Amino acid sequence: IKAFTGRGERIGWSESDTGQYDKIYKTDLGHGAALIVSRKVVGEVGLMPEVYFLYYEEHDWCEQVKRKGYDMYYVGTSRVIHKESVSTGGDESYLKVHYLHRNRLLFMRRNFHGFPYFVGVVFLFLFSIPKKTIFYLRKGKLTLIKALFNGIAWNFTNPKIENT
Repeated sequence: IKAFTGRGERIGWSESDTGQYDKIYKTDLGHGAALIVSRKVVGEVGLMPEVYFLYYEEHDWCEQVKRKGYDMYYVGTSRVIHKESVSTGGDESYLKVHYLHRNRLLFMRRNFHGFPYFVGVVFLFLFSIPKKTIFYLRKGKLTLIKALFNGIAWNFTNPKIENT
């Protein structure tokens, strides 16, 4: 997970599958749709934080797992079918846009401190938010701009979030 962007690496995104990822290797982020975790780890780390509701809960939980000294592995020899965003209404739903932006900043607040947090917030406000705003404006999706800003604003109206 990149501290300066608050996002995980997306290997293989928009690539043809030629078997290049059919291996097992250590990773920093497990995808919430395909985690296999022992009861021992859940007992030590706890459940995923409910404050997220949608998106970024596995990012946060993986950070907690790493802080407890555990490693995570990507198992490219497995097969998982995940129909992303079906339950939220797709990439252009108010629900998805709101929670993605709300929780990206929430994740950064809970997991980064000092210089990485500062740079991440600057990146978010100077690049990510303006880029998305322009993208939605060009498409005439004013409702999604509202979702984006309401998501970010939530972090200012909820300044005290338990960091467990």
